[in-house]
Amino acid sequence: IIVCFSGLSSVVLSIFPAEVLNPIILYVGLVVCVEALDITPPRHWPAFLVALVPGFFNWAQQVASDFAAAVCEQGFLIDGSLVDTGTNAACAVSARSNQAWTLSPTLTAVRAFGKGYILTSIVWAAMVVYI
Repeated sequence: IIVCFSGLSSVVLSIFPAEVLNPIILYVGLVVCVEALDITPPRHWPAFLVALVPGFFNWAQQVASDFAAAVCEQGFLIDGSLVDTGTNAACAVSARSNQAWTLSPTLTAVRAFGKGYILTSIVWAAMVVYI
């Protein structure tokens, strides 16, 4: 808590890149999930697991958006050589725009499940508990 409220988080992020911290955060998240399952009655385990699904969709949405932006901005490899898309790229739409998510029904579904994932998780878990 002291790190969060004192501004030391920016110091930590300047010392350690996000690529180093992400596996640590993932591990802590998995440990929290395991401990939550330890104290949760077995009959509520399906609700717990169903509640995780919208969070995974949110993560997939962020990764897909970052990947598309990187391809449009930096280029990609074809047969081992860099194909520069540069600023004159012929990307159909901006990778970070709302239009990018309407290009495919699959992308639309990922975005729909990913947006508002915390509230969706709560509602889905409650529904599964009462089923």
